[in-house]
Parts: sequence; structure tokens; C-alpha cells
Amino acid sequence: MTTYTIINSDGEMLETGLTLRDAAAEVLRSDSREFEIREDDDGSFVLWSRQQVASRPWAATRFFSNKTDREEAENQIFAEVVSHGRFAGHCEAITDEQYAETRAG
Repeated sequence: MTTYTIINSDGEMLETGLTLRDAAAEVLRSDSREFEIREDDDGSFVLWSRQQVASRPWAATRFFSNKTDREEAENQIFAEVVSHGRFAGHCEAITDEQYAETRAG
């Protein structure tokens, strides 16, 4: 099973050994954000987010899944979030293996 490390914008490790779901949640909740995965009218699932501090409204993101099973859809969305790289204002998730390679180099 792949585990993940969370690093901040300065490259400092915040957490390690996280599951895919936990790593994605850390990224999505960084900088006082909230997230939800909502089922759309067509049966697809869409990732929504908002920033609490800025009192911004909920907004759909570009991450979605057409899978009909909620757990499978969430896992697909979380995998896309984690593999995306750094979002502005967010921390970043990389695999523990990638983190170990950066520390060794």
C-alpha cells in the first residue's frame, strides 16, 4: 500500500505515513479550506470546496468521477488531487518513497 507525506510550501514535512484519503484530506483542508464530494444530478460525483477564512461560497472544482459507487468515485477523486501537485495556498502530498528520495539526495 502506498503511503503519503505532506509537505508545506517551504518543503518541510508536516506528516508522513498517510493513506490516500488522509493525504488528500490534508491537502484539501489546508489554508482553512473545507471540501465535500457531492453527487451530481447525472449520478457523477464532484469535488466542491470553499475557503472559510475568506468567507467564500462553495464552488465546484475540476475534479470529478463518473463512477457510480461513491467509495470508488471518492478514491478516484482523491488520487487525482494527490497526483496533481501543489495547488496555490495548499500543502502538497507526495509518496513516502518520493520524500525519502528527496531526503537522500
